[in-house]
Amino acid sequence: MLVSVVLVNFNSGELGAMAAASVRRQVGVDVELIVVDNASVDDSLAQIEQAAVPEVVLRLDENVGYAAAVNLGYRAASGAFVLPLNCDAELGETYAAIAVEVMSRDATIGVVGGAVVTGDGHRRGPLKVGATMRVTELPATEAVACRRVDGACAVWRRTAIDEVVERSGVGPLDEVFFVYGETVDLAFKLEKLGWRTWFEPTMVATHVRSFTSAVRVADKRGPLRQMVLASRHVNLARHGVGWRKPLLRGVLVAQDVAFVGRQLVRNDRSVPTDVLGAWRRAHRMLGGDLPIERASGQRPTPT
Repeated sequence: MLVSVVLVNFNSGELGAMAAASVRRQVGVDVELIVVDNASVDDSLAQIEQAAVPEVVLRLDENVGYAAAVNLGYRAASGAFVLPLNCDAELGETYAAIAVEVMSRDATIGVVGGAVVTGDGHRRGPLKVGATMRVTELPATEAVACRRVDGACAVWRRTAIDEVVERSGVGPLDEVFFVYGETVDLAFKLEKLGWRTWFEPTMVATHVRSFTSAVRVADKRGPLRQMVLASRHVNLARHGVGWRKPLLRGVLVAQDVAFVGRQLVRNDRSVPTDVLGAWRRAHRMLGGDLPIERASGQRPTPT
């Protein structure tokens, strides 16, 4: 079966070429490489084209964000499975083949991801999304169903993702998220439609920047931090359940306020502006909310 890899590039330097080369090293499965370049100003796209010769290259005139770039690549893809790949991630050579095997034996799995080794050697496992949309890690040792896997290199079943698009009218990723939070939103939508997400530890990838840049909001400033914090409010508003939602919104606001206090003690004077900016951003983002109601039907029985 064909796996379409959508590599979103933005000024990745030599890392993008390394990511693309890892796609060409895949064994046991056919792959096509689709590169979406978000108006890079360095020579990273040329390095990618030299390292891997993509089947499709989409050159954008402006940086439209990660979610929108993945969507463009998805629409150009022809595989039964689609793997959005961050430009600073590399796949182990059997990564895609194992993903296809896992989903081929269980028709209820819509997304599968593997262990992701970060730049400091940390091994990320399946991800838990808490009540206030904070993402934490679970042990990376056993194959297990989970709410979310690392979005740097998750493998999607096209039929599952197409159902999300059909039911929600947006996507696959909702472009209201420029970056951060879009894969949490997708995970909840898949769950509501009856699809499962699976973590498979024998699939191994590396992700250079993940542990420092995508997890620790305290390391960010300005728009990036605002987008991370805003995404939690948006996902809670969309996917919180029942009577607890107003209470959890209050808890999340309290967490943001506590974060301001901690960062001010650390002499981070930009944090009040960033948190207020995140709240305003979340309010704007929620204007385009298109929720998916929980599906009444069941997925096919695993074969």
